[in-house]
Amino acid sequence: MDEAGGTRTKAVESEAPEIGSYEWQRHLSGLLQSIGKVPEDTQSDRKGATWKVALAIYLRKRHLVPHLWLADNLKMGKPSPVQSWVSIKQKDEEVVKWVEKLKNHGKLD
Repeated sequence: MDEAGGTRTKAVESEAPEIGSYEWQRHLSGLLQSIGKVPEDTQSDRKGATWKVALAIYLRKRHLVPHLWLADNLKMGKPSPVQSWVSIKQKDEEVVKWVEKLKNHGKLD
């Protein structure tokens, strides 16, 4: 515990999600652009769309983005299905193709 009774640590911890969120959003914007998508596509396409699942897998593995953030920002519903999709769909042929596209872009981020 620090001299301020631990408040310094709490302040840093509370700022971490905001800092991460900015970085995650920056990565998401670049990735969407690289695959020819716009933010509006996250709202108009279905929750479990292959490209969304691939983005979730990529962002989760590459940047440790939380499932809650992925669910909210990719408009995929609740975090638990996102967690399942990220786990189950990693070897799905179509998802793998999308992830490869993202990896090629990822060399820039």
